[in-house]
Amino acid sequence: MNRQAYPNELYHYGILGQKWGVRRFQNPDGSLTEAGKKRVSKEFDKTFDAGYKKYAKTGPHLNAYNRAADEMNNGMIDKFNKKHWKPNMTESQQDDYVHAYENLFEEIYTKHQHDLVKEFSKTSPEFKFAEDVLKKYGSEFVGPKNEWKVNFIKEHLITKKD
Repeated sequence: MNRQAYPNELYHYGILGQKWGVRRFQNPDGSLTEAGKKRVSKEFDKTFDAGYKKYAKTGPHLNAYNRAADEMNNGMIDKFNKKHWKPNMTESQQDDYVHAYENLFEEIYTKHQHDLVKEFSKTSPEFKFAEDVLKKYGSEFVGPKNEWKVNFIKEHLITKKD
């Protein structure tokens, strides 16, 4: 064929042996083939890592800590002390008091950390993609080294039905 006559023509011969309309990455029932799992896993890793890198640049741990400290300083400590402080506490009671205070702060810090991830994920197409992949395919395609990513998304992004 003379390519000079049709310079803007596109030739596509398909993939040898592949039938028209047949996907290589999905079974007829919509589940992923082994090649599909590899492909989705690779794309999931790439986009999650990009989103997490952007998220980490926002300083989430420091922001959550500061928000928790502000909440504690704006009346939470007084409420806590009214409930837990007793004059002349024994050493064991003081240890319990400190432990209860640390648990309260950790709870508030975790709540603010969760809120920050939620806020960030609203504007992050990478986290949205990762969340959608998990909702659609589940986590069977993710290897053990990336389990923390699945847990991160399940814990912070996927909304739970009450």
